[in-house]
Amino acid sequence: MKKITNFIFYIAFILFDLFFRFLTYLIPFMLLIVHSIIYFSAPLILIGFSSIFLWYFKFKIDIKLAIYLSLIIYYFFLTFFNKPLLLLIEFITPARYNSSKKLKPYNIKEISEDILSIDNVKLIIYVLNFIFIIFINIIKFQNFKIYNNINFIENPLLQSFVTFIAFERIISLSKSIKIKPATLNYKILKGIKDKIEELKKE
Repeated sequence: MKKITNFIFYIAFILFDLFFRFLTYLIPFMLLIVHSIIYFSAPLILIGFSSIFLWYFKFKIDIKLAIYLSLIIYYFFLTFFNKPLLLLIEFITPARYNSSKKLKPYNIKEISEDILSIDNVKLIIYVLNFIFIIFINIIKFQNFKIYNNINFIENPLLQSFVTFIAFERIISLSKSIKIKPATLNYKILKGIKDKIEELKKE
């Protein structure tokens, strides 16, 4: 009887040990999922409040334009408000970056910032739009009946993606411009000043 009891306790101990080991591995993944949900849902809340505001004041806007503007705002916030969104995560995360000693070894803050970096977020936007374009073209060219129910979102989504790409290219190219406005203005004024001094000498 004693051997059976010891065996049961031994099995229970192993099961509890395996459970806590599994929990140790699960915690960081769960926190990263929570952080990703916060990051990608926060702009949706802003868009939702904007929609309620427009509805409350009975501002009429076409559904296609609403989808287009909503997606543009969403993409804009995800990519150009990266740091504020990460600060929001730090403020409301259950991980408690600064106070929790148990979670500190996981380096959740650093990993979250790496995963939710601007480049990774842009990649997610590109991948999702790429998948949508393939999906919409398949059901469109194959004449599936479902296309008639979702065709109203095709153009706004594609146009919003095109607008996002164009805006992103403007930002990228503006960073690589060799002559900045202030530098250009300085060179023009200096050139005028040098020319005036040269004329005075003549």
